[in-house]
Amino acid sequence: MLKNILLVAVGGACGSIARHLLGIMIKSICKSDLPLGTLVANVLGCFIIGCITQWAGSHIGMSPATKLMLTTGFCGGLTTFSTFMNESSTMMHGEQLFTSIAYIAVSIVLGLATVALGMQVAKML
Repeated sequence: MLKNILLVAVGGACGSIARHLLGIMIKSICKSDLPLGTLVANVLGCFIIGCITQWAGSHIGMSPATKLMLTTGFCGGLTTFSTFMNESSTMMHGEQLFTSIAYIAVSIVLGLATVALGMQVAKML
């Protein structure tokens, strides 16, 4: 039990650091008021978790401990559902209803598509 907690903590710390650095990078590249860093982190996290899920279930295999550290830990730290919801709500209350709805729709569609893409890429490896 303690081993699993430590694995999730290490993975989560790495994912959170990656999320922070990714946000800084996206903000420096894209001068936009839209929360693109959150969108990119969530889409990237969906792709990574799709790959991991496929690898863990394939003949290549992956230890349950590694899967836990990468999915619950790293992807959990990287992706930002609460931030996504807060930014969406802020846009709605800031009279950006259409932008908020578009952001939510794009996030969901890209998230589902990149999980599937990640699984397909992992199958080819």
